[in-house]
Amino acid sequence: TQHIIVSVSGDSALEPNETFKVRLSNPVVAAITDGEGVGTITNDDVTISINDVSVAEGNAPSTASLTFKVTLSAASSQPVSVTYATADGTATVPSDYAAASGTLTFNPGETSKTIQVGVVADLAIEQDETLSVTISGATGATIANGSATGTIRNDDTQVPVTVGAYKGIIEGNALFLDVVDR
Repeated sequence: TQHIIVSVSGDSALEPNETFKVRLSNPVVAAITDGEGVGTITNDDVTISINDVSVAEGNAPSTASLTFKVTLSAASSQPVSVTYATADGTATVPSDYAAASGTLTFNPGETSKTIQVGVVADLAIEQDETLSVTISGATGATIANGSATGTIRNDDTQVPVTVGAYKGIIEGNALFLDVVDR
């Protein structure tokens, strides 16, 4: 038995597994019964992704946060880093959420980190609002999913009330009254 060693040039490109063939020819004092072997180079490159999240807005003074999870497809033997930043959608800074930006660093063996985005609670009845978090500039990994949507779900309601000659609604903790026509 003899071994044939084929060197592989590593890269950081996100790609499918690759194959190559080794062919035997011109035997001396032997016959070749199976003259071809297939080698497979398994892609081991690490990818990084961020997930969509949603949270109920809450009422002041309580606070809520959108917790975005950033994950690696596999643990890396080298540090991996990526920058992140929030951007307005229908939710805007500073009335709906606190802007966030920075760098996440995954130490060897780590596969998960989180990004916290603070939500500004209010009593306004409004549509659900969205913002985005984008990851970019990755080192040591390829970005597979680089943008996530955060949804701030409205949890405020109107409650109809009648008080004597008045009718109205309670919006959050505020009472809005109209005179009832008698």
